[in-house]
Amino acid sequence: MGLLEQIIESDQELVGNGRWLHGAINDSLVVDTEKQLFFWNSRGLVGDAFIWLTKVKGFDANEAKDYLRQMEKFRGTFIHNVRYKEETIVYPKLVDIFYENGLRESQEYWVKRGLTLETIHRYKLGYHDGWYTIPFFQDGLFQNFQMRRDIPEKKICSYYQNVGRLLFNSDIMKLTDNIIIAEGPTDCLRLSQEGVPCVSHNAGSEGWNESWFKYFIHQKKITVVYDNDNAGREGAKKVARNLGIYRTKIFTFEGMKEKYDIVDWFKDGYNVDDLKYIIQKQSKLLFEL
Repeated sequence: MGLLEQIIESDQELVGNGRWLHGAINDSLVVDTEKQLFFWNSRGLVGDAFIWLTKVKGFDANEAKDYLRQMEKFRGTFIHNVRYKEETIVYPKLVDIFYENGLRESQEYWVKRGLTLETIHRYKLGYHDGWYTIPFFQDGLFQNFQMRRDIPEKKICSYYQNVGRLLFNSDIMKLTDNIIIAEGPTDCLRLSQEGVPCVSHNAGSEGWNESWFKYFIHQKKITVVYDNDNAGREGAKKVARNLGIYRTKIFTFEGMKEKYDIVDWFKDGYNVDDLKYIIQKQSKLLFEL
């Protein structure tokens, strides 16, 4: 018996044979014994042993972590972040949990933004409790999710509230010295899908973190591609001032409709070569604006 089944059966019996088991009391509870995940459809829950302990049993993160450490079968890891004297326990296994749950849900949110199944799989885009999830890794470690939805209203937030501002896809800079900085991670995903080295962040158009300068030391050419609105233009200028006004160019889709962005560009039928051409012709250094 696996660890997950052992923990669940302390609360209720599981029935069935082989890979898939069901709750004897709650038949909407399904357990994948191979991947050690449960799907409790009536409660909108998906997870592993840690999630069962915190969401079903009511343990706090530290209690669940200590409980699992006593179980020889548990191989999960935890990342501790301390910010403003408040500790956040980040659980990297959620990347796989949300990704697996996303495979069971509609992919329409990503498809509407021009993302392919290959991109969804590569970046482990997922789904959790009505939100579509983008995992953020920085310095080789999982740090947070950006949570996104269109219904009932368009909204973007972070899963862990105390982690702070993060770069997205920053590892790509180890492979290039010519990078594009996109305003949002979906823009970055769309460009990366086209083979264009691109990074982004979760700080919004004007929330650039000046401490990120160290990640761009080896970049010879930087192009900031932000949205066509005042926030995008001002935010791009802030990036250029931080990263260097002689190596950083700015492009914000001037002349297009308000708030026009990279995703809109591809939605309108233009291709990546068109985008590269217009960026080359129209991007400007800060002192040229």
